[in-house]
Amino acid sequence: MIIIFFKMIKKPKKIIVASRSSPLAKRQLEIFNLKLKKFLEEKFSLSKVFFKTRGDMFLTDRLSTIGNKGLFTKEIDQAQISKKVDISIHSLKDLPTKLEKGLVIGALLKREDSRDALISRDNLTIFKLRKNAIIGTSSLRREMLVKKIRPDLKVRIIRGNVESRIKKVVSGKYDATFLAMAGLKRLKILKNFKPMNPEKFVPSPGQGIIAVVLREDDKALLELVKPINDKKTSFEAECERGFLDTLDGDCALPIGALAKLDQQKNEVKFCYYYENLETIFFERKKIILNSDQARYDCIQIALDLKKRAKKI
Repeated sequence: MIIIFFKMIKKPKKIIVASRSSPLAKRQLEIFNLKLKKFLEEKFSLSKVFFKTRGDMFLTDRLSTIGNKGLFTKEIDQAQISKKVDISIHSLKDLPTKLEKGLVIGALLKREDSRDALISRDNLTIFKLRKNAIIGTSSLRREMLVKKIRPDLKVRIIRGNVESRIKKVVSGKYDATFLAMAGLKRLKILKNFKPMNPEKFVPSPGQGIIAVVLREDDKALLELVKPINDKKTSFEAECERGFLDTLDGDCALPIGALAKLDQQKNEVKFCYYYENLETIFFERKKIILNSDQARYDCIQIALDLKKRAKKI
C-alpha cells in the first residue's frame, strides 16, 4: 500500500494597496507596485483598490475654501486605520504635515521632476501669452506667483484631473493652466508645456515625490518597504515639510519650498516662497545651506518669516 502525502501550500498573504481613482494616482500606485515587487517574497501578493475622496468630488471651489490637504486622503486614511487597506500611495504634496493618528510615511520614492509646467494650446511661455489671458488654477501659490510675473493675467479656478484640465485649455475655455511636471512625465504627456523656473516659480513642498503611507503598528510592512525608500529624496522632503509645518502651511497659505541636496559639496540649495496675505508680507529667496544642519535651518528660516510677517 502506497501512501502519498501532499504538502500543504499556503496562499500568499494579500497586501491591499490603495490610492485615489484618477489616472495619475493609478499610475503612481503602479510605479510603487513595480518597485516593491522586486523585494517581495512569494508569500505576498498585491491587490489594488481605488477611492474617490472629498477633494475629488467638490470641483467648483478653491481647495482653501473647502478644507485642508486632508481633502485628498481622509477616506483612504479611514479605510487604512480600520484595516481595510494596508498601504496607501499619495503625492507627498497632497499629504498634511501631520498625518492621521496611527499612520506614518513608511517610504518616499525617488523624486521625479519637481517643477511646475505651463500648459497652453500653442506651447507658449508665460511671457508670450496674450495680454489679459485667462489662466486656470485652484492653487493659491500658483495664482500669487503668476501675479508677480504677469500682473495682467486673469486667474480663474480650474479643478479636475490632469486630462480634464488639459481638455479645458484645448477647448479654449482657458488660455493656459499649470500642472506638475512629474505628473506629465508619469502619464507620458510630452507636448504643449513649458517648465517654469523653480527659483522664480517655487514648487509646492514635496512636489514630484510619491509617498507610501502605512499603519504605525504594522512593523512587518514598515520593514518590507524600507528598501524602496530613497534617502536623498527623504532628506529633501524633511527640509521642505519642516519649513511648511513651521509656517502652519495648508492650502490656505501660498507657500513654496524646494530643497536640492548636493552630497559631494555637502550643501543644500533651498528655494522658498512665502506670502502672508493679511499683512502683505512677501519673500522669495534662494539660499545655500550646510547639509549637516539644513533640516534645522529650514525650520529657523520659517520661524523668522513668521516673526517678520507679523510685524508689518
